[in-house]
Amino acid sequence: MKRVLVLLLAALLAAAAHAQDFAPAPFGPPQVAGTIADLRIDEISGIAASRRADDRYWVHDDSGNEPFLYALDAHGALLGQVRVDGADDVDWEDMASFVLDGAPYLLVADSGDNGGTRGHYELVVLAEPELPLPAHAHAAPAWKIRYRFPDGAHDCEAVGVDATTRTVILVTKRTGQPQVYTLPLRPRGDGEQVATRIATITAIPKPTEAERALKLNAARYGDQSTGLDIDPAGRRAALLTYRNAYLFTRADGQTWAQAFAATPALLRLPLLPQAEAIGFDRAGRSLLVTGEGLPVPLLRFDPAPPPR
Repeated sequence: MKRVLVLLLAALLAAAAHAQDFAPAPFGPPQVAGTIADLRIDEISGIAASRRADDRYWVHDDSGNEPFLYALDAHGALLGQVRVDGADDVDWEDMASFVLDGAPYLLVADSGDNGGTRGHYELVVLAEPELPLPAHAHAAPAWKIRYRFPDGAHDCEAVGVDATTRTVILVTKRTGQPQVYTLPLRPRGDGEQVATRIATITAIPKPTEAERALKLNAARYGDQSTGLDIDPAGRRAALLTYRNAYLFTRADGQTWAQAFAATPALLRLPLLPQAEAIGFDRAGRSLLVTGEGLPVPLLRFDPAPPPR
């Protein structure tokens, strides 16, 4: 136990040293908004705000589960579930919500590939269901995007949508440094798409030797990307790792390639069993973070108060 505490202290000191390398965070420290404890959602891998109602969120489970989406309130209580017809949860790893041409949509990313063996992946887009949900609710995809990477298979758990540029953004997990790819949100035709690589993220620090020695995912794999969301204005990208979150800002006239190459802000997380899901609220004002395991906290980052 003493050795574990020493290693943990060393890891925390290393993390504090890294903090000076990041841009100032526009959010205050995370608060516990609620607790998720329903046994039907014990492996949450993605979260997205409802575009129909404030303080409502959608989540989904990881691979090996039925293709259900679950609606939560702002405190993590389950409000209902909907089955996505015509889709299989091969390895659902993230989701996003967006408004396109005045209509609200959800995108579910069947993009996980722990073994790096899949030949293609699929994004499922559906019209966001109305809340409250009826019993035995079903939804059908509005369209699907079948895609592959140009350089072979990649595990990807971080997928976001920028509706302002009609772009899907994907960030790889197990590539040393995260690689950023893009896809069109509404491709022409139903053919397989090839993702375009636009950037390499170099700002996320690698775990130290002390961190790698700890039997905690947040320490040993703290640089691996597990979630992504883009704010409704298409200006900020929140990238989650097992250890922390990072906020990349796209300034006027910048491309996403330039934004991901710049220095992000660091959003420090408390230790979570497995941080997997991040999403802006409907207004793009606050950020929600949660993950796998039960009970699991629903964390909320609110804007930092102005300096006095």
